[in-house]
Amino acid sequence: MVFKNAQILKIFFQICTYNAISVKKIQFIRMLDYRSWGSMYGGLWQALEPLYGQVEAQAVSRYVLEQLSGKEWFALRQAFDAPPAPPQAARLRRMLPRLLQAEPVQYVTGTAHFYGREFVVNPAVLIPRGETEELMCWIRDTITASAESKTWRILDLGTGSGCIPVSLGLELEARHIGAELYGTDLSAAALEVASQNARKHGLAVKWEQQNIFEATAAHYRDMDVVVSNPPYIPLHEKDSLARHVVEYEPAQALFVPDEDPLIFYRRILELAASWLAAGGYLFFEIHESQGAAVRALFEQPTWEAVELRQDIHGKDRMLRARKAIKP
Repeated sequence: MVFKNAQILKIFFQICTYNAISVKKIQFIRMLDYRSWGSMYGGLWQALEPLYGQVEAQAVSRYVLEQLSGKEWFALRQAFDAPPAPPQAARLRRMLPRLLQAEPVQYVTGTAHFYGREFVVNPAVLIPRGETEELMCWIRDTITASAESKTWRILDLGTGSGCIPVSLGLELEARHIGAELYGTDLSAAALEVASQNARKHGLAVKWEQQNIFEATAAHYRDMDVVVSNPPYIPLHEKDSLARHVVEYEPAQALFVPDEDPLIFYRRILELAASWLAAGGYLFFEIHESQGAAVRALFEQPTWEAVELRQDIHGKDRMLRARKAIKP
C-alpha cells in the first residue's frame, strides 16, 4: 500500500509540474503583444532567451517573423509599428507552444534555407547546415573547372531533404552545364520531402528508397559524381549536442556506433568503386575529428588525388577523391 501511494504521489507531482509548465506557456501566449511586428519580436526573443541565449533567440525570432510576414528582415524593420494581419498573428499563436519546447524553428515553420534558396523540411530530414553548403560548392566548382563537355551524372546517397542534388542542379543549370540527378535515402518520408523540394525548384531528380548495405555493385554504373553526407556522429557525443538536435532531428541520420564510426564510409567507398566511371569523383562530408581516418580508407590503387578540405572554421569537414583511370 505504501508503494502504491508513493507511485500515486510521484504521478501527482509529474502532473503538477507538467501543468505548471503548460500554464506558464499558455499565459505567455495570451500575454504576448500582437499589436505590432516590433512588439511581437521583442516579446518572442525574450521568451526564447532562456532556451537559446540572447543572440540565437533573436535570430530565431527574426526567422519566424520573416516567414510570417513574407518580408526580408530589413524591410520588416521598417514596418515594426505596423500590425500583423489577423491570420499572421494566429499562425504565431499556433507556433508558440512548439517554439517554447525548443523545437527547431525550421521544423516549426516547415522551411530552411540552403545556399540562398528555401527548402521544405520536417522532422523526417536533417536541417541543412553551412558545411554542407560548402561541400555542394566544392562539387559545383570541380565540375565547372572540368574541361569535359557532357551531361554529368550525379548521385547523392542519404539525400535527406535533397538540398545537395537540387542545389547542384540549379547551380549547374545556371552555368549551362547538363546534369542527370539521382538521390537515395533509407527513409521513404525523407524522399517525399526531397521530391517536394525538386518540384518546388522545377528540377527532375530520380529518387530511390535504398539501404546501402543491401545495394549491389551493379546497381548504378558510370556515375561522374557520388556524394554523401552520411551519419558520422559517434553515439557517445550525443549528450554534448544541443537539446533541439537530439530531441527533434532524425537519429538514424546523425549517429553511428562508437565501436565503428566509419561504417558508412567504408560501405560507400566499396560501392562507389563500382558505381563511378573512371575519372569520376567521390565527395564526403565528415566529422571534424575523422579526417585522417577517412582519408586512410582511400589508400588503395582504386583512388587518386585524395584531398581533405577544411570548412570556414578551419575544421576538417570534407573530402574529395577521384577514381583512378587505370587502377
